[in-house]
Amino acid sequence: MTIPFLIPVLLAGWITPAIDSLSAVTWSTLCLLIGVALTPLIAYLAVANVFIYLNLRYELSSQR
Repeated sequence: MTIPFLIPVLLAGWITPAIDSLSAVTWSTLCLLIGVALTPLIAYLAVANVFIYLNLRYELSSQR
């Protein structure tokens, strides 16, 4: 799900020429965009972990 968002960001980082005066701006922008591109993955993992926890929690309580 995050690959379509991540590929353009990685291509932009790979194609961007290295300019010494703008290297900090380029690096911070790419880090910000990578973070935004990975947001759906992080949200999915958080929700999946909650469902796994609830499933295990209520599965154990029903067996007692």
